[in-house]
Amino acid sequence: MKRISLAFLSILPALAFAATPQVSETTFSQITPLSREVTVRYRLTGAPAVITMDVLTNGTSIGSTNIRYLSGDVNCTVQPDAQNLKTIRWDVEKSWPDQRIRDNSVTVKVTAWSLDRPPLYMLVDLSGTNGISYHVSADDLPYGPVTNDIYRTDYMVLRLIDAAGVVWTMGSATYDNTDNDGNPAHNVMLTNNYYVGIYEVTQGQWKKITGSYPNTLYTDADRDLHPAENVCYIDMRGAGVYWPNMPASDSWLGKICDAVGKESGFFDLPSEAQWGYAARANHFGDRCNDGTWYAATNLLQLAVYSDNSNNHTAVVGSKRPNDWGLYDMAGNVWEWCLDWKWADKRLATNFYGEVCTQQNGKQQVVRGGCFYNSAGDMRLGRRGGANYDNRSQGSRGFRIVHVVR
Repeated sequence: MKRISLAFLSILPALAFAATPQVSETTFSQITPLSREVTVRYRLTGAPAVITMDVLTNGTSIGSTNIRYLSGDVNCTVQPDAQNLKTIRWDVEKSWPDQRIRDNSVTVKVTAWSLDRPPLYMLVDLSGTNGISYHVSADDLPYGPVTNDIYRTDYMVLRLIDAAGVVWTMGSATYDNTDNDGNPAHNVMLTNNYYVGIYEVTQGQWKKITGSYPNTLYTDADRDLHPAENVCYIDMRGAGVYWPNMPASDSWLGKICDAVGKESGFFDLPSEAQWGYAARANHFGDRCNDGTWYAATNLLQLAVYSDNSNNHTAVVGSKRPNDWGLYDMAGNVWEWCLDWKWADKRLATNFYGEVCTQQNGKQQVVRGGCFYNSAGDMRLGRRGGANYDNRSQGSRGFRIVHVVR
């Protein structure tokens, strides 16, 4: 039975970037005395790295919320250069109002993150203007907290999942050998870390890439913030384009890669194992979060489902996130995965969490349940399937991942 591993994505880059990035000769200066703009220079050697910057006074950080207006060689992947210094510009007027920077009053710390251990958050500008940036924490995001609507329309926020080498339990602890109840509990160890969208992809984000909404019948004023549905596997990856082939250039995933200047496959659907590990957020029972959600009062706070949905999708992020800050991992819309759904009901994945490439008619895996499902369907072991060309208006959407290579 053929299976293709996600692990191969990391092999060549790991060899290429075996050297350790090093930052040296860090200096900062004001454009003019007592000015409100600062220039930071540093030298990067050894290997490419994601560069971030912190500002300290009396040895204590002034806080990410005060260091937002940065430009230049920062919050992005920077190439090493032994001959020339890199430059960061910091607009203090906008970022740290009512403060003055005087000689020796602050210290600037520039950090180089190895490409296989990048910062916790990735921000994607869907217009392509600013491409991709990296941020140490949610507080570091340039437009305020993740609840800002801009992260559900014009930008996309992804969170790093530290999964490589972790042995965890995938599947259903209460498996009863029915097709809808997932698969028996079994150990899995993913071979790569990966970023995953904190929200399901929204109607607004879909339109930002394609120029049109996926559901033309939607009329609510806040439609941009609802999950993109009425979309199928071939809309996202292309007709006949199945893993391990990269998404087609004219698919939604192909277009988002092109918009941010990245190669095909930089973003993709999650594998079933990637989805399952992110959804559980270090809780490996059969229930959401710490396992206590089954009480109605708890589940109502975590998921959009039949008891609270009014038979409709909700704005993404309306409910409480899981412990890794990911919203709607249970409910709202079923989420497409890369895997074919196995016909014989055996384990969905083997020990290394590899994508199932054994074709089963037209059925691809979907996970998480949707707004019209009952409480029992919100279990994280619950496994569904859908024909790759079935748009099923209202009930199925997706979120994206990026494998750390």
